[in-house]
Amino acid sequence: MLHQTEMFSPSETPMSSTQVINPTGYKGLHAFHKYWGKKPLEPLCFLIEHLSPEGGTVVDPFLGGGLLSRLCRELNRKFIGIDINPVATELGRLFVDLPTFGDYRNAFEALEVNVRQKIDASYIRSDGSIGSHYLWQGEKLESVWTTGKGRSRVECPVEEHDLEQISGYSNYAPKNLREITTFSNSRINATPELALSDIFKRRALANLDILLEGILSFKEPSLRRALLLTLTAASGQMSNFVFAINKRGKNTDTVEADAKTEVGSWAIGLWCPERHFEVNAWNCFRNRARKFEKALGSTITRVKSKVAASAKPFFVGDSDCAIINAPYQAALSDAPPNSVDLILTDPPHSDRIPYLELSEFWNSLLQYGATDFENEVVISNASEREKKPAAYSKDMAEFMKTSSRLLKPNGFLCILFNCRENGDWNFLRNPEGLKFIGRFDLKYSAGSIVQDNRKGALKTDFALIYSPSQHSTPPSALEGLPGWSTDFPQS
Repeated sequence: MLHQTEMFSPSETPMSSTQVINPTGYKGLHAFHKYWGKKPLEPLCFLIEHLSPEGGTVVDPFLGGGLLSRLCRELNRKFIGIDINPVATELGRLFVDLPTFGDYRNAFEALEVNVRQKIDASYIRSDGSIGSHYLWQGEKLESVWTTGKGRSRVECPVEEHDLEQISGYSNYAPKNLREITTFSNSRINATPELALSDIFKRRALANLDILLEGILSFKEPSLRRALLLTLTAASGQMSNFVFAINKRGKNTDTVEADAKTEVGSWAIGLWCPERHFEVNAWNCFRNRARKFEKALGSTITRVKSKVAASAKPFFVGDSDCAIINAPYQAALSDAPPNSVDLILTDPPHSDRIPYLELSEFWNSLLQYGATDFENEVVISNASEREKKPAAYSKDMAEFMKTSSRLLKPNGFLCILFNCRENGDWNFLRNPEGLKFIGRFDLKYSAGSIVQDNRKGALKTDFALIYSPSQHSTPPSALEGLPGWSTDFPQS
């Protein structure tokens, strides 16, 4: 058995309860992409080890950030990961089919030769230096920053040359990106009129096209996928979401004349602040690529999997992994009953994160077509989507019924969940064919703006454990966890 060799320090012993309640921060592959709702790996590893046998089948119908695919394969479990969000399933495929360190580095270096000069040309100044950051107040360019000695930032006054260069892109229309679909969602600062040209400066769109053309020239699937996901991971920092921070550490649209300005980063939502940075696109891509390259360089073993694109070949063929981009209902329609040892999932928590709406420009970069907003299981503040609490509860009750059908008699369902609205817990209280056997607190290993900054924000999730009604005794390892309780949470 491969015990947490890849994600954690090498070990031949199962994950301890101490590690579960004191998870480490996100690092390596876990820190590569800014997909929302990440959970610490230690409790996931613990649950897989204690709730499923080696060689058993684990299913995650809401794959999210995708790393569970790799963790299950490292722990010698077969795995099915499903998500309606294309970026989630692309991440899942990446993590079970990583390029080698050498191949990725060579690809990056080839890309640098082919595209960097073209991108640098769009930021070149009259003295031949390359702009790294452009500070904007609305439509007015305030200053241009370049890189000095020791990678220090040098703030320079705006020149006529800078403005002429920018105006040359004023009518640029993207060639390799489809337009995005957005809705009236004040929760994430979105409107139906929001377009790619609102999210990115026209110059950034031109440079995204240059990067995409270079990346799409690679034919090897794992390399191409890795580079495309590197681009999506870097794209938020190329956008107009990068707010300016004044000397008091606040992101504001105005600032005192003598205040020191620092560069913020995209956190969540589609808010384009009046005072923001336009960051050199190549630098953003390079910085993210270096982080991914570092993660690849620290990898100890390579996970080899035969990956299917649907459930049927997984169950009747010799695949040990399936990554499926579809609604979970359709993806699991071919799965035989009583065939799964563990369903371990972090579903949408009511209205906390509208995943597809926030991922729309990522999926455009990934070359995916129209997004399946209709079948997403979520509560959305966008009224035109009609994703209301009643529909969410119905969808999740159906998910619980599907889980009951799929689980073996001695199998388990573990749901990572928390939300503020009492009614949104109903599907978990008395699900048909399943019995609640206990729960423990799931602490985050890193702060999240979604969880920490809003009024009434949630500080932790629960790991809620269910089993088919014939099977009701929790494993002793769970009973030994600090905070373990057989009482349903008081929502």
